[in-house]
Amino acid sequence: IRRQYVSRHPARLHQDAGATYIEDLGSKNGVRVNAIRVDRQQLRDGDLVDIGRLRFRFIDLMASRGSEGNA
Repeated sequence: IRRQYVSRHPARLHQDAGATYIEDLGSKNGVRVNAIRVDRQQLRDGDLVDIGRLRFRFIDLMASRGSEGNA
């Protein structure tokens, strides 16, 4: 992420056993998930992730597929 208020390597996303995790890599302003500062957190569909002054919404495409046939 190339922004003035974001560390060069603020966080890492990784998957483990089908779940996606975000891990703060020691960024100055930290990583927040749904407004709570975290060191490591499993992400769920729709979570809001703040890194510096940027906000992202985590979209879990596999979760969306699983709910298609359950209407």
